[in-house]
Amino acid sequence: MATNIKKATRKFFANGKGTATPWGRADCSTQLTRGVVWYTTPGHGGLSVTVAWARDNLTLQAQYLAMFWGGKLWYEEDCKCAMVFHEHPHLWYRLIVGEDPTVDWTASIRSWDPDYFDPDFIARCKAAGDIPDLLFIQPGDQIKVGDNMYRVLNEWTRRGKSAYRIMVHADNRYPTHGGPRYRVSNAEIQGRLQSITREGSVVWTRPCERSWEMKKEIVNG
Repeated sequence: MATNIKKATRKFFANGKGTATPWGRADCSTQLTRGVVWYTTPGHGGLSVTVAWARDNLTLQAQYLAMFWGGKLWYEEDCKCAMVFHEHPHLWYRLIVGEDPTVDWTASIRSWDPDYFDPDFIARCKAAGDIPDLLFIQPGDQIKVGDNMYRVLNEWTRRGKSAYRIMVHADNRYPTHGGPRYRVSNAEIQGRLQSITREGSVVWTRPCERSWEMKKEIVNG
């Protein structure tokens, strides 16, 4: 099945000059398709996936179970990459041409990310829809980022090529008369946004995966 698939081209980086990844600077990259790159570092590695490619090609549960970093979705080599290769095995074949392609991706997912197959989690992902971006949130929205609540202002700012929205703490009733103001990026929204409340109604909630302790209980029966 994989014998006619062309091996992807690898690019090697000088020490310390590679692309930044959640696991350190890459020493090698392999582009599997436009928007999907496999990175290795001296200690670890995994897949980098653009938000655009993920929206067009991955299930919602695979997207919400990713690691969010630097405006992209990341799938660690020992565990989360199984979801991407399960849904797109041809990418795995491109990565390992000439090697045995047989891997039980389903078993790996059940061991590391059992929520992927959980009907309740899938339903919550479908209810949430696409991961929001800066254009989705509106002035006046109350958003939970991490553990804190903020209110979005009708302001934008730029730093280099990046655009940011401005927000204040949700209990700051007079943002123009003092108090801290914060800028929020697309990467923060994708990775740390927990909920959006608009005109008193919650319009989006992040589907949260179970804790690692609960996952281990599921795996161990």
